[in-house]
Amino acid sequence: MKRNITNFIKVTAITCALSLGILGCGGSDGAASYDSAGSMDYAAEDYYDSYNEEAVTESGVSEDSSTEAPEVKKSNRKLITNMSMSIETKEFDKILSFLESRTEALGGYVESMSIDSRYSDDRRYGSLTLRIPEENLDSFVNEVSEKSNITSQSKNVTDVTLSYADLESHKNALRAEEQQLLTLMQQATTIEEIMAVQEKLTDVRYQIESMESQLRTYDNQITYSTLTVSVEEVEVFTPEAKQTFMDEAKQGFVENVALIISVFRTIALLIITHIPTLILILIIAGIAILLVRAADKRHKKRMQNRGPSNMNPYPQQVPLNQASYMPNGTTYQQTPPGNAAGTAAPANPLNGNNGENK
Repeated sequence: MKRNITNFIKVTAITCALSLGILGCGGSDGAASYDSAGSMDYAAEDYYDSYNEEAVTESGVSEDSSTEAPEVKKSNRKLITNMSMSIETKEFDKILSFLESRTEALGGYVESMSIDSRYSDDRRYGSLTLRIPEENLDSFVNEVSEKSNITSQSKNVTDVTLSYADLESHKNALRAEEQQLLTLMQQATTIEEIMAVQEKLTDVRYQIESMESQLRTYDNQITYSTLTVSVEEVEVFTPEAKQTFMDEAKQGFVENVALIISVFRTIALLIITHIPTLILILIIAGIAILLVRAADKRHKKRMQNRGPSNMNPYPQQVPLNQASYMPNGTTYQQTPPGNAAGTAAPANPLNGNNGENK
């Protein structure tokens, strides 16, 4: 038991010593030492300088040449280029076909594409994300400008040379550590020793794979520039210079006509698409009209059946201030509203009840 513990301690000590030795010797083979937090600024700077020295040596430029060296250093940097542009076209389908075919012809590819049609202005819009080889980006943009109207564009270049060198240096150091661990694996004699080395080897290989994945991502972004193109279908291009009065009047007239056509088209489209609803509304309205007419006819028929005496629902009114005769022959004066009760009228001299006619 004591022997196993002693062997395990030995393996652990050897592994730690190898790790420290590899990291300490990293500067001699292009990888500088790193601290416990993973700081690798010195390694990145040394690796970056080695890039520049190799580029100068391979191109035949001496170190004393101060005029040509900066250009060589610039060409050896790791640059990621992202560009976006907005264009107008009168031939929407044709420009989309050109963007796809020309991208593939230059060795690039279409990463994503979307097309949107809007009823409000009867125009189509498209958005494409293209990956163009970095050396062909400028020529591709020039070709696009010849076949469309560029309204805006922007370009952003990110220098990732230090980050790239940082990752590559760390990966090289881990590769060396991996080889040493494989050697220890062959020399291990007990299960404890093998398990300890295997655990360390798994961790090292995981780190190597992670860094290789990041380097591949960098390589793709460096080799292929990202170009985002927004395409808009128009009838009249946006002018680059200030327009004259006649140009503005012409453009306004054309846009107004296009707007009117678009409105009528939208109305016609709404009517056609809502024909079932309109038919249902007409049927309901027709039924309602028929029911109203039938009810009106029944009402008139009932009024006719009651006879002429019942046609007038209001009693005949006696005019005010008009004398009325009682059945016994006396008369009274009708009192207007608001006065006292009616009083008997003066006796008629011709009436025999109040006096005899002599």
